[in-house]
Amino acid sequence: MGNPFADWDDAKVAAHNASVRGQKSSTNAPNQPATPRTEKKAGESTKKGKYGNRKVEIDGITFDSEKEGDRYCRLKMLEKAGIISDLTLQKHFVLAPSVYINGRKKPELKYIADFVYLQGAPIREAIVEDCKGFRDKVYIIKRHLMKSVHGIDILET
Repeated sequence: MGNPFADWDDAKVAAHNASVRGQKSSTNAPNQPATPRTEKKAGESTKKGKYGNRKVEIDGITFDSEKEGDRYCRLKMLEKAGIISDLTLQKHFVLAPSVYINGRKKPELKYIADFVYLQGAPIREAIVEDCKGFRDKVYIIKRHLMKSVHGIDILET
């Protein structure tokens, strides 16, 4: 089975992503992603996040950034083409169980992956992926613990 998206360039992907979001595609720069929507929906903030990201909604799912939303669209296309399978969003991994410190219960430490999916044939390999614009200290520690505790390398996109 061939990949139906093999001939898609960045402009075609951006136009597809824009149509999924209900936007007009950008005609000014063919290799640039579609212009983000500017209208505000109820309960949505136009204020930028801590690292300059803006939340975006695609297929009824709210993503923490446009980058993460774009990656979701690409992964959905790969899944539809049969290149990956079992795409899961926001998968939780326990890094350390809950403990009592000075008589107070502290919650378990966990890492929440943006995407987890299976890739490859005939042997399927699980891929844990995180869309990163900025690697803060907490993420770096959790990445280390994912490798140490679970033996999993995180693919950063």
